[in-house]
This record gives sequence, structure tokens and C-alpha cells, in this order.
Amino acid sequence: MAISITRPTVGASTDTWGTTLNTGLQAIESTLNGSGTGKVKIEPDLTEGSWSINGTAVASTAAELNKLNTASVTTAELDLLSTAVSNTVVNSKAVIYGSAGEIASGAITATSSVTGTSFEIGDWKIYVSGTDLKFQYNSVDVFKLSTTGEVTAEGDITAFGSA
Repeated sequence: MAISITRPTVGASTDTWGTTLNTGLQAIESTLNGSGTGKVKIEPDLTEGSWSINGTAVASTAAELNKLNTASVTTAELDLLSTAVSNTVVNSKAVIYGSAGEIASGAITATSSVTGTSFEIGDWKIYVSGTDLKFQYNSVDVFKLSTTGEVTAEGDITAFGSA
């Protein structure tokens, strides 16, 4: 809706210019506040991507912006997530577990589960089974250490040798 304001006429509105200006200003104020004749309130188009702040387009939805309203994180805390990758250790970034609760760094994968904890290094796996610590190679148990100190090895044992 267009705003129409009567302006004082120079030289012809000697005793009415103050009232004319006040009426015009009241019309502008009423229109901007949404209480004018046409009940039109001036509002920007805030559809995501259609407005900008200092030349940068705002692409967030209202719902996304509202999430920030109740967030209690700092910029430094948010930066910990920037470039963080699920199931990967990234220096100076937050660790995000993989879908199975694992964390991988290169060839080493650590996995926690309800039945125990295991670590995988290449084809090797070290895991807890009951009260025993077991070692597997290519999914075959090859060594076991119990909490009482008993050692069980599959195959031959070399007592004195070199690596």
C-alpha cells in the first residue's frame, strides 16, 4: 500500500504547516506500526536466501535460527565441530563416534560394546571375553591372558628368540 502525505505549500500554508506535517508524520508512523488506514505493516521478505546482512546471504530457515536462540555454546565450542568427521580422529577437533560407537585413526579402530571392549589394529583384534584378555589374528583366537595370570597360546611357543 502506498503512503500518501499532504505536504505544506510554501507561502500558502502559513498557519497550517505544523498541523499538516504532524498529520503526515502520524500517517507514516501508523503505517510502519501496522495501525495505519490500510493496516499495512512494512516487513522485509525473510524467506531464507532472499535477504542478507552486510552482503552475506542468510540461508537459514526460521526453525534453524530459533535453535540458536536456546543454544548455550560458544564460538570456540562450535569450532571444535567444524571439519570434524564421524569415526575419525581429527587433530584439535571434537571426536564424533561412528554409527557402531567406534573411533578410527588410520589403521587403529577402537570399539566399545555392552559385552566388552575391543581394539583392532590391522588384522589383529584385542578384546575382553569374560575376565580374559584375548588376541585374535584374522578372526582366530591365538593368545589369552586371564586375570589370574594364566597364559594360553595356540600353536608353538618360542621362549628365547629374536624378532
